[in-house]
Amino acid sequence: ECLAIAAAGGTACYGMLLVPTHQDEALVQSLAPDGPAARSGIVQVGDVVAEIGGSSVRGLAFPRVAGVLATSWSRGQPTSLALFRPPHGAVIHVSLGGTASSARQAAMTLIV
Repeated sequence: ECLAIAAAGGTACYGMLLVPTHQDEALVQSLAPDGPAARSGIVQVGDVVAEIGGSSVRGLAFPRVAGVLATSWSRGQPTSLALFRPPHGAVIHVSLGGTASSARQAAMTLIV
């Protein structure tokens, strides 16, 4: 399953810590150095999750977005994400994932 970081108010999956914005969107707050997100060279701190697996998550509450991401992550298959990059509004596409165990290990490095 996806690792919940209650103290930070967010969820870590794919080696990135997501926290809710004031608009309840999923914001990338940090990246695990050896996690899939950091290794992609694409995901950046400050990105906002806009789509998961080709489906828009804009306007969904943060817990729902975290749940969709956790479900995708638990399948152990690569997951495509579209990330909105403020302030310029660029939309960046990336595929992250692989095995659930490697993603879990990457996510756990965030709290060590």
